[in-house]
Amino acid sequence: VLARLPKARIVGFEPDEANADMHERTIRANGAGTHWRLVRAAAATRDGAVAFSDEGFTTGHVGGGNRVVPAADVFPFLDSADLLKIDIEGAEWELLADPRFGSMPAQVVALEYHPHLCPSDDPRALAHELLRGAGYETVDHELVGPPGQGMVWAWKSR
Repeated sequence: VLARLPKARIVGFEPDEANADMHERTIRANGAGTHWRLVRAAAATRDGAVAFSDEGFTTGHVGGGNRVVPAADVFPFLDSADLLKIDIEGAEWELLADPRFGSMPAQVVALEYHPHLCPSDDPRALAHELLRGAGYETVDHELVGPPGQGMVWAWKSR
């Protein structure tokens, strides 16, 4: 992103310690410390702590699990976002259902949705419904993955 948009501001959230260490090394390796920030916490709708399962390198998720990690309210970080990528292994449902989601300025959302913590039997339909309810147009992105997992691109028409 910074190669194409050198003035971009990037904020990432990572509650898993090993992944956060890797993320920080990536920031340093790219000399992006002034434009790229890591928040060592789970993305959430309020500050606090959440139960976290770190069962594997890419399968950590909130809800249940063997330890407690910090959680940070993401919405104050989104006040000037143009693009929002959400891939938080089931914690997306809380963000999408928050009333603040519809008023954030992001024009584009790339959402990977998961069945974990989904309040519906149809995660795909709920992802589209919540994004459309927040004022976005949506389209599926082909993603081969486990049942109930997928990717949606969403954008606000100007």
